[in-house]
Amino acid sequence: MAARMVVPAWVQARSLAIYLLVFQGGTAMGLAWGAVAGRWGIRSTLVAAGVGLIAGAGYHARFPLPRGDSLDLRPAADWPEPNISGELDIEKGPTFVTVEYRIDSLNAEEFVRTMADMRRVRRRDGAMQWELFVDATDPGRFLEEFVVESWLEHLRQHERVTLSDRQLQEHIRLLHTAPEAPHVTHYISASRSVRPSDALRPAPCDPPEGTKE
Repeated sequence: MAARMVVPAWVQARSLAIYLLVFQGGTAMGLAWGAVAGRWGIRSTLVAAGVGLIAGAGYHARFPLPRGDSLDLRPAADWPEPNISGELDIEKGPTFVTVEYRIDSLNAEEFVRTMADMRRVRRRDGAMQWELFVDATDPGRFLEEFVVESWLEHLRQHERVTLSDRQLQEHIRLLHTAPEAPHVTHYISASRSVRPSDALRPAPCDPPEGTKE
């Protein structure tokens, strides 16, 4: 149950699969204690297990697992779908997205710290790469850039935003000083994506001489 409470609904199946993999893997690793006991004796094995438990407790105190009580993982469903011109192959990619912010110099450090949380959100929702840049000639102009696998994957990003993510976005927008909202630009890879059906399709060739197309 705890493994489900700290992740959004769209990724719960994956989180449970990882949890079961680790749990069952740990159970399988427990069989190694029999080999240790056979070589070093039961007393030494129990001492080693006790030391491991104490070390694990100390590690948990130093790096506690995050609690999900304060997270609202319900879908926000308020990120508008991007406007595009003409028809677009949703499977084409990668897709490159930029978001431009105007930040006062007094809030620059807070903005950078907050964007570190946004980085985790973007990567969690499907971004393969993420970076935050500042204009070398204009310190108040920041550019967030991230890359997703395809246009379809970017549309899925819109669906994966949670209410907690929206609170983070609203905090970032409060730091944004321009009267208009942060400017978002979308770029699609200009190279033609090769699909499996294209690979099986015969290549075009010139018609034989003396024939008409």
